[in-house]
Amino acid sequence: MPHPVDFREIESKLFLLDQLCYSSKPYTRHSGLSREYDSDFAEPDWIRYAGNLASIVGDYTVECAAKTRVAQDFIRRHDAPADIEMISDNALEICDIGEYGSGENVSSIRESCNKLIHATEATLKWNTDQNGVKKYEYWNGIYFLNGEHYGDSWSLSLNVDEWAGAMTFYHRRLKNEVNWFDIWEHVFD
Repeated sequence: MPHPVDFREIESKLFLLDQLCYSSKPYTRHSGLSREYDSDFAEPDWIRYAGNLASIVGDYTVECAAKTRVAQDFIRRHDAPADIEMISDNALEICDIGEYGSGENVSSIRESCNKLIHATEATLKWNTDQNGVKKYEYWNGIYFLNGEHYGDSWSLSLNVDEWAGAMTFYHRRLKNEVNWFDIWEHVFD
């Protein structure tokens, strides 16, 4: 029997990731958070904020990616009639989820999940802006991933907002198009 996958929990984390992409700028602008010492908050406050955000983004993206891969492998193993590659293609038609250092776009949901799971380095991209005389830094929604595949290095700029949207679309289609009853009935035979 496979690990059960709770699509609602995945979608909740994808929703929160999407919100984090858009909330960093107003939050840091309001708080004046910056790596510079002349801000109202000292550098340790910046480090705490950036560390917490990186931790949440890392945990949620990897968890959603791993659970998606479990669901994909389970569906494939049990010959479900849903065409999960077509559903992935449909999701990527509406969302530009990321680009490799070579300029090539990510070609599937599965590929993006693999890169998240196997990345050996992951960092958030920060932008600087100014609110009057105060500078502040915010996460712009890009998650830089680096790794290696059979000796070949790769780098990926993952647009977390678009990735969360594509993943949400993908999961909703899987929930609706996969005959889960037949699959689970087969598992318990």
